Amino acid sequence: MKFTIAMLLSFTLLGACSSNNKKNSSRTEMTQALKEQSAETIVTNMMASMDKREWKEFEKNFASRTVVFFGEPFLLRPQEISKMIKPQVQFFDSTKHEVTNFKLTEKDERILGKAKIVGNYWKNKGLTSDVATTDDEYEFEFIQEGEKLRVIRMALVSQKPGGDKKLFQSMMKDLPKPNYRVKMVNFPSKNGKIMRGWLYLPKGNIHDVVIINGNVGNVKEQGSHTYGRLLASKNISALVFDFVNFGESEGLVRNLEDPGQKIDDFKGAVDF
Repeated sequence: MKFTIAMLLSFTLLGACSSNNKKNSSRTEMTQALKEQSAETIVTNMMASMDKREWKEFEKNFASRTVVFFGEPFLLRPQEISKMIKPQVQFFDSTKHEVTNFKLTEKDERILGKAKIVGNYWKNKGLTSDVATTDDEYEFEFIQEGEKLRVIRMALVSQKPGGDKKLFQSMMKDLPKPNYRVKMVNFPSKNGKIMRGWLYLPKGNIHDVVIINGNVGNVKEQGSHTYGRLLASKNISALVFDFVNFGESEGLVRNLEDPGQKIDDFKGAVDF
């Protein structure tokens, strides 16, 4: 009799645990779904406010400092992002951007998003109705501030221009043109974890390369990229990167200072 009661209690407890696990799982899925919806809404609002030229609303989608990668990286305040984008957008009579294929993932405590953004750009509307188009792929990283997400990184990964391409050429003719290009790169540390960095390549000599990193706790946006830009302008290639556990690089224990790991990371950078 005691054995039967014990068995019944065991099954009851197992059933309760299973039920609780299902509830917790549903709660986790719901949280993830809401987070994805919130992140997608931010990107959609950002594009819509840019199309409407509502720059104050546009700026609300960004963190106090955001890394923006448009051909090369910049660390900017929301108002500086507006200042950089305004002339390009306002060159056209009107623009319209549509966000599609948005996907959100979480890795190493980072909230990462990808999206395809299709853009239409009209010039001389009402006359010849010239229109240029783009089919772009963007990467985003979000940071949670209270109950809201904000964009902390935004990178244009690829762009396919179409339509009247001469409109883009006209828009870009007065923009400053650096004498180098910058590539986003991935490469492994000696222990196999993937690091992310920026490779500055001058138009001339690309054989001399300087590998740059900051002091304790730094990431590549905190000064290293400035030296990369200066060296590349002097015809010297430069690689700046985040150590494992820092910035955009892999590593679950975030911001962990591990001298042995950093030596392996530098060896990986030299091999790359």
